[in-house]
Amino acid sequence: MPNSLTRRRGNVPVARARRRIVLSVLPAAVLTGCVPVADPPSGDRPVLITATRLLEPPAIGHQRVYRPVHQRPLEGDDPASARVVGFELALVVDPHAALFLQIVESESQSSTPLTRTALPSPADGLDLVRDLPRLDAADRAVLANGGGVYWVLPGGSEEGPLTVRAAVVLSASLIGPSCRLDVYTREVGGAAIHPAHLELVNNFFYLAVIGDSIQWGNGLREGDKISALVAREIEDRLGRRVITQRYAVAGARILPAEGDGICDYNCFSEVPRTLTSVLTQVDQIERPDLVDLVLLDGCGNDVGLDTITFPLTDPDDLRLITEQYCNGAMAALLRKVRRTMPEASVVVTGYYLFISDESNPAGIDTLLSLNQVTSSSSQNVFELRDAMAENSRVFRDVANASLRDAVEYVNGEGEAPPRIAFVDPGFGPAHATFAPEARLWGLTDDLELLQTLQVNLALAPEDPLFEKRLNVCAGRELAFFDLISCLYVSVAHPNPAGARAYADAVIDQLAELGVLPPG
Repeated sequence: MPNSLTRRRGNVPVARARRRIVLSVLPAAVLTGCVPVADPPSGDRPVLITATRLLEPPAIGHQRVYRPVHQRPLEGDDPASARVVGFELALVVDPHAALFLQIVESESQSSTPLTRTALPSPADGLDLVRDLPRLDAADRAVLANGGGVYWVLPGGSEEGPLTVRAAVVLSASLIGPSCRLDVYTREVGGAAIHPAHLELVNNFFYLAVIGDSIQWGNGLREGDKISALVAREIEDRLGRRVITQRYAVAGARILPAEGDGICDYNCFSEVPRTLTSVLTQVDQIERPDLVDLVLLDGCGNDVGLDTITFPLTDPDDLRLITEQYCNGAMAALLRKVRRTMPEASVVVTGYYLFISDESNPAGIDTLLSLNQVTSSSSQNVFELRDAMAENSRVFRDVANASLRDAVEYVNGEGEAPPRIAFVDPGFGPAHATFAPEARLWGLTDDLELLQTLQVNLALAPEDPLFEKRLNVCAGRELAFFDLISCLYVSVAHPNPAGARAYADAVIDQLAELGVLPPG
């Protein structure tokens, strides 16, 4: 969302924030001579994984996570028998050391040692994981009971004398939604020493996130963002690893505007150097043919947060401009999303009351003073609050109705069943900024926090990313009012409770769309 409510320029009782950078210097060690460094015991040398076969990384990004591509029933073509997966690793390891493998469950961190077994004949690694009938009864029993087995084979002549290959067959149930495979040569007290490891998953789920500061998650830690909460639910319910592309940017409009572009260095989408329209964000998505789900929002910045919350904005003018952007512009965006990602389900999230008649007038007065709107009396503060609340209500109601209409219209242009859904976050007056049960970030007068951050501010944003923004914003040599806007971008955006409410509403709709199973 746009960050400034400023209408007039002038002096405000807030000093320019600057962060003192303290560099600490570590004392240098005094070297009295050169002593040869002894090689560690052979069993303590780390294992290196140099190559994999029959393991597929995500099509997007560079995560060290893999999906086994070879899966089959343990007992031939009997679909009722336990399913197993197989793959091969190339390892650099001391050839005289013992080699151990274990699976570590991601959530509980419980470990399951794999069983090393004798090589059948002929000893071909790829055939070992593809041709399961050659497994003996003991190996089959291990796999049927949810375990795993592996063989160690010498590396090829071109791979070097320290390279070996490990052929691995696991019960598919052992992987679960995700797990870690450790490869090591020694353990102490049950803990692997210098293991090589990689993450295994059953499958991938590709999520794209585009829009403005709400979908970016201003003020929220990564794990508290709406898309992160939705991703965790998908992983828990589907057992698939979610690979997220998030191109949402604070301040983004649906429609391109002068000065828009794509950030290519030192990017921090909470206070971006460059605004990227949501239509352009669609073009940034990698492998759109693989995307399973798109989370998006937009139109609030096209209307303008300063227009929405400014107490003198005419409500009738606000209705007209809101309908224009939240209906027509959103419909154009949805058509592009559907053309670009034809296999994806799409969820459009709506807006909420920025200010309500339950917002604390003292907080409103402080927010207005930061933006050079002053009140002459306490009665005037209440009047300003009520005018801002009315415009917030007009925008919320018209925007959400228009977004819902755009979704229904574009769904009607395509084939059934509908693939696009609208979600209302369901915030009430008590959840607005400075309200009793606020689901939006406000301001804090926590003196300890302000002193710790070494800033001369009477009130500061209460979110945990304020310190990061302080460093980023102060380093950009911004004009004073731009600096204030940069620092306060979290205010009136969903806090963790608000993001949770958004995520829950999205998750409910995913069941309606068939992305998640019911319940």
